[in-house]
Amino acid sequence: MFEGEILSTFLAGMLTSILVLLVITHTREIHEVWTSGPKEAIQKMHAGAVPRIGGIGILLGMGVMVVVYRPINSIVFSTFIASSFIFAIGFAEDLSNKIKVSWRLLLTFIPGIFIAVNSGIYLTHFGWGWIDSLLSIQFLAIGFTAFALAGVSHAFNMIDGLNGLVSFTSLWILGAYLSLGFYYDDLLIVHMCLLLAAPILGFLLFNWPLGKCFLGDGGAYLIGFFLAFIGVLLAERHLVISPFAPLLICSYPIIEVLYSSVRRILKGRNSGAPDNQHLHQLFKFRLIKPLLKKHNLQTVIINSITGFAISLICSPFLVLAVLFKTDQNVLIGLFLIEFFLYRFLYRFLVNSNVELKAIVKSFK
Repeated sequence: MFEGEILSTFLAGMLTSILVLLVITHTREIHEVWTSGPKEAIQKMHAGAVPRIGGIGILLGMGVMVVVYRPINSIVFSTFIASSFIFAIGFAEDLSNKIKVSWRLLLTFIPGIFIAVNSGIYLTHFGWGWIDSLLSIQFLAIGFTAFALAGVSHAFNMIDGLNGLVSFTSLWILGAYLSLGFYYDDLLIVHMCLLLAAPILGFLLFNWPLGKCFLGDGGAYLIGFFLAFIGVLLAERHLVISPFAPLLICSYPIIEVLYSSVRRILKGRNSGAPDNQHLHQLFKFRLIKPLLKKHNLQTVIINSITGFAISLICSPFLVLAVLFKTDQNVLIGLFLIEFFLYRFLYRFLVNSNVELKAIVKSFK
């Protein structure tokens, strides 16, 4: 009976997402002026006008699942409300393209504070004595949790540039969380994972490989926030799990945002300013596109191949995070290894013989 209810709820969420995306893609000509984003965006990697409001399908799919599944869990409901708010922040940017990154970052603290206060769940330990002493002070713990949730939300938005990249990365992360939920017999974690996985699968049918619709800032914020809070839940509901386990599980977008911010600052630029120098962009222009050049593939297919390939890079570390979930020193070491591997790959791509500007120009 329980399995049947879970399956029906899962299908309801996925089908809702599919139906919403069908409406969005089939009415594209009506709303593409507002929903396809600025044509001159420096970070843009696709051709033509494509709706970037696919996050609506994920949000509504989650909403249906929250209502259908009984009894409604207060933590799940609160997380959905907070996720809706952070989606609205990104969605407003998707439509207006005028909200500064600093304002968005500030606003994304609000749902983090809300969920921490409303659910009573926030980070109370980090495995280091002096930090744990600070986190024993409630308002500092809530503030740190809000900061972490906002940071991961923006990190997922930063890697959202290729078909399937955020969706596949999120599904691998949910797989890691789901395995921990089953291992500790935590039905709340299992429910939370399925709540997000179902509508993402529905969205993926339209996003990969043909790129008919994109997540947009709203969708990326929503996914990042929800995944980050599942990590907080795991660390707080099972104190034996090191907080570095969910950190390592979400490490790829976190490393991307840290590395990109430092890179921009060292160049005298705003740390939040968009550019076309992210790892996934270099990976596409300097590795995948040259390798596939003789096949004369369309841009959308190259984007999809690159997005899927990049999402797999982090998968070994997800497996290791689950295996060493309680060993903090190993988890820290693995995070550092991934960071230096990221840096090595990034420098390798930067120093390759292919000129990035020439390749970008060939796509125009």
